[in-house]
Formats: sequence, C-alpha cells, structure tokens
Amino acid sequence: MVSALHPERRFSCVQPSDDLHWLKNEQSVANTTTNQSNFNFSLRIDPAEPHHSGEYHCQTQGASSNTVVIRVVDLSVRVSSVAVEVLEGDTVELSCTPVSPLNATLFWAQGECEENRTVSHHRTLRISPVTIRHNTDYHCCCSIPTSPPLHRSQRVQVTVLRLQSILSCQLLWYLLCKAGIFLLLLATVIIILACRGHY
Repeated sequence: MVSALHPERRFSCVQPSDDLHWLKNEQSVANTTTNQSNFNFSLRIDPAEPHHSGEYHCQTQGASSNTVVIRVVDLSVRVSSVAVEVLEGDTVELSCTPVSPLNATLFWAQGECEENRTVSHHRTLRISPVTIRHNTDYHCCCSIPTSPPLHRSQRVQVTVLRLQSILSCQLLWYLLCKAGIFLLLLATVIIILACRGHY
C-alpha cells in the first residue's frame, strides 16, 4: 500500500482476543485492548510521515495477521518558476520534477488537478505560440493510483502581455517625456526673461 505524506491512515485488525499487539518491522508499535464485541483493533497513524513506512501486522497469543506493507511517499513537486511573464506570440516552457523518486504520474492542468483540465501529460509544459487565452494559472500535478487518486500540485501563474499594449505604454511614456522636456524648457525661458526684466 502506498500512502501520501500527511493524510491520516487507519488500519484495522480483527482477532477475538483481549490482548493484541501491532508490530512494525517486528517491533511493537502499539498495545491495544477493547471491550467491543466485534474485537476490532485499530492502529491509527496521523499524520503519516516517511518514517512510518514499513511492514505492519497484528498478533496475539499463538496467532498473527497477514502483513500490510506501508510506504509513505512525498508527492510534492518543484517547478522551474512560480510566475512568468511572456509576450503574446512567444513561447513559454515550464518544467516540473517530483521531490521524491517515486513511480508517480506527473501532468499539467489549467486550474485544479482534474483530468478534464489536463493540458499536458509530460513533465514539461510548452506553449507556442502564446495567446491571451493562455493568461491563467497552471498546476503541475503529481498523482499516485490510490482510490480515490491522491494529488499534490504546485501553481504557476502565466501572465501574457499584449505587444500592442506595451507599444501603447511606450508611446505614452515617450509623449509624456517630450511634454515634460518642453515644459521644462518653457519654464527655463520664462525664468530667464523674468530675470532680464529686473535688470
């Protein structure tokens, strides 16, 4: 059994006995008794951490349960950038790698990690050419085939800049600079003329 980092895991062992032990790798991890009629003994791990990985079984006098192999994995991912700005028409390329070496599925999604939002089934997301509709949040998703599937993701904000808007801003700055220079020269001339009038 594979479990993601941090979720609570609960396992049950059924054996009609008043004295039962849970063992991990042949070392006792819990000694639980109950007065319930169904003799249901549970071992709770919350939150699950990597050091909880191992072989678990419960045993009582003269009897032992089947072994459950638990592997706690870290589904965290790293992305090449958490925010990018790109000009409309250019290419954007984002990469994603898992923190732990595990047999997990990586994919990119627009918005949340759902199959109907998937935009790439690879570790690298490449969009070319970029259009204004790509101006959104993308998630690198890491999934393992549990039931239900477990996901962890890292968000990347993609901002698409329109070239026309940039040119308009540049033109506006140019005109403002020209107007500022003109007003500065005009003020200088007025000051000079005013000073000459006093002499």
